[in-house]
Amino acid sequence: MDPTVESKPYALVVAGLIAEAQTNPEFADLYRRHFVQPRRDATRALLVAAMDRGEIASDTDLEVTLDLLYGPIYHRLLHGHAPLTEDFAHQVIDTVITAISEKRPDRHGD
Repeated sequence: MDPTVESKPYALVVAGLIAEAQTNPEFADLYRRHFVQPRRDATRALLVAAMDRGEIASDTDLEVTLDLLYGPIYHRLLHGHAPLTEDFAHQVIDTVITAISEKRPDRHGD
């Protein structure tokens, strides 16, 4: 996680970018292409490498996994209902990786 994510100016800037993207389609496209997508692409590459090593299940839906990783971070960032800390980010990552681990119990109940 970016070490500056806990700082107020960074959080306020990102929240402002997200707010602008909600009402400005041209800006939203730029925001997604230059801010969101590069981060998702970098994390996706890490997940693919983990999949190739057999550390996560080969049937893992990577797009859903990316949403699961980033969703809680943005939830705390935007709602401010609880602190957004590096420890929280690690908890999110550990929880998601455990859920998609090749060693997880059969999720289909078969």
